[in-house]
Amino acid sequence: KHAPKDFEKIRSKVGKKKKAARNETQTDFKVKQLQMPSQAALLEEKGEEVTRRNLGLVDLLSHVQHHSSKVRREAFEGLQELCTLHGGVLGSSLARIMDVTATAPVDAHAEVRGAFAAFQAWLISAASRDALLAFAPALALHVRSALSHVSGEVRDDGLALLELYLRELGGAQLFNHAEVSHLIEVLCQLPPQSEAVLQCLYQLLSAGTAPAAASCGPAGYLLGAAGEASAQIVQVPLHLVLQGRYQAAGATGWRRAAAPLDAMAAEGGG
Repeated sequence: KHAPKDFEKIRSKVGKKKKAARNETQTDFKVKQLQMPSQAALLEEKGEEVTRRNLGLVDLLSHVQHHSSKVRREAFEGLQELCTLHGGVLGSSLARIMDVTATAPVDAHAEVRGAFAAFQAWLISAASRDALLAFAPALALHVRSALSHVSGEVRDDGLALLELYLRELGGAQLFNHAEVSHLIEVLCQLPPQSEAVLQCLYQLLSAGTAPAAASCGPAGYLLGAAGEASAQIVQVPLHLVLQGRYQAAGATGWRRAAAPLDAMAAEGGG
């Protein structure tokens, strides 16, 4: 019997079932159900440190980046609950928490940003100051990214976050000189009527000694009293403040570092 030739047409007989091609692919498959009541690997990773909803740290950190804003908001609430119930979680996993939550200050949803701010406020009160200052670059990134955002609502929340960090941690430990200069320039572009803007400027410029009468003037200027005994309001050029030529004078205004403040008007700043 000879082997079949290539491209040979096989003739089928009448009443006979057509034979399958020699190169036909079998697509038949069988389905079986696999029962897995629990996965031991996941249980071991979650451990005994869980919230009331049985969510561990790994679950909550994954929820922080969830597509649903409700899940992201609840993730921060769950992190606070988990760290409150199990104090060891915060000490051993602070770096992971700071890394995963870095983008929360610029979240598109206000409820998520609010939950993050509430978590940060709780974190500052729960963790040691030295432990938080070890993550000063991450905290500074929170502020920079929020204040430079295109959304005004995000910038407002970033301003509140900056005020929280300055009030509780201090600006000298969080920001270097270049960052402080940049933040002051950004704050002076914001509406000076905002009390938060003034408070942040006070703490950045005077390291805790803020002139109560100062405010933002035109772009590049700060307003303040001309002296402790004077009610005259003058404009202090911002670049002179950054150069250290003017300093905060108690709670009343600005003074010149090398000479009396009254000579300020001779330089054309008043």
